Amino acid sequence: MSRLLDRGGLWSKRLVRSLSGGLKRKCCFVHIPKCAGTSLNRALAGVCGLRQHYCRITSVPSRKSTAILYGVKPEKMFSGTAEADDAYRAIFEHREALTMYALASGETVVTGHFLYSDRAFRAFGDQYGFITVLRAPLSRMISHYGYIQATGELDVNFDDYLNSSLARRHGSEMTRYLCGTPDRSEDELTDALALAKENLRNFAVVGFTEDMDKFAKDFEAAFQAPLTIPRRNTAKGAKPQLSPDQIDALKGISAIDQDLYDWAQSNL
Repeated sequence: MSRLLDRGGLWSKRLVRSLSGGLKRKCCFVHIPKCAGTSLNRALAGVCGLRQHYCRITSVPSRKSTAILYGVKPEKMFSGTAEADDAYRAIFEHREALTMYALASGETVVTGHFLYSDRAFRAFGDQYGFITVLRAPLSRMISHYGYIQATGELDVNFDDYLNSSLARRHGSEMTRYLCGTPDRSEDELTDALALAKENLRNFAVVGFTEDMDKFAKDFEAAFQAPLTIPRRNTAKGAKPQLSPDQIDALKGISAIDQDLYDWAQSNL
């Protein structure tokens, strides 16, 4: 867990924000992978006043510390073995504890790849506005595949990926993040979807990567601070050229997240 250091124009932005007091309400960002997080995290760091604190719970250190504390192998997250659920469960339990500590410490902005926690919301929902961003599931999955290929976390062709348990998990990742438990079996995803929808109603702002201008306006209304989101293309890896059969397979795998995404666009 670390605070982002000022870089380039970030210090001057925070100085300007500090003149108006920065954020008027504390913020907790549930960052679902490949949902505009790089741009939004930088914007959130810049919107803080100089006396306000930005805390980001980052992926690699949280995996390493989970391995030490729980004796799991984080790389098993990307396997199709029974150890994958154990790794996911341990990592996200650890991240929830880190999130609780940051919220209890009173950090102004708390952000990271942690799940929505109903315990955190009940304890800190009166102090923090929870935010998240969703992305069209097919686009999110394709981006995620390219990222894990580029980072070396997975080295398989797209067809093998489509047939893997990892792809099935990625296809319901938004639902898993927002229902609060990552290790749901596929038979439990209908209940997880209903819970994710219910939990989304607790968020101060829910955005969509396809309309970040609207997200910025909604954020300003909720937190009394203007948010400038840089338009940054940080995608790694080449985008695969997909056949109609591959697209159909993606649609089948991501059907549960598509339901969540469509519901959120219509109801939030």
